[in-house]
Amino acid sequence: MSGKQLGFDGEGFKVPDLDQPPEILFKTLKSPLWSEHKAKLIERYLYYFVQITHHGTYIDGFAGPQTSEAPDAWAAKLVIESRPRWLRKFFLCDLGTKQVEALERLVTEQPPRDKARKEPKREFKIRRGDFNEEVAILLNSGWVPDTQAAFCLLD
Repeated sequence: MSGKQLGFDGEGFKVPDLDQPPEILFKTLKSPLWSEHKAKLIERYLYYFVQITHHGTYIDGFAGPQTSEAPDAWAAKLVIESRPRWLRKFFLCDLGTKQVEALERLVTEQPPRDKARKEPKREFKIRRGDFNEEVAILLNSGWVPDTQAAFCLLD
């Protein structure tokens, strides 16, 4: 049997068999890489936002996690857990029941405010529903004061 029949060319390199599917030489991502980068960018932007304002409201229209396997791709989680904890109000909305349940767990797992560090009392509103409808109700309710800086994320 010649080397060519064994799948090697004359110089010792393996010749691909075009009748067979190619070998997969990489792992698939648990979540899209851009989601993780986007979430970290949002968290970093809001860090500077609170450095300037020392307060604020965070509004997220699609706040639930995309997948439970990629917590670093979950923007709302990164923002809520960021330091300093000067954001005062959080309005978190999502259509999915599982996403809303994850948001509720995230909020209940937060440590109490650190009065020694002058952290403000934080308020959370979590809504399951169409963000277009929910945000209109929110803005008409007066819950977000005109004097408070707000960041709204729609991704």
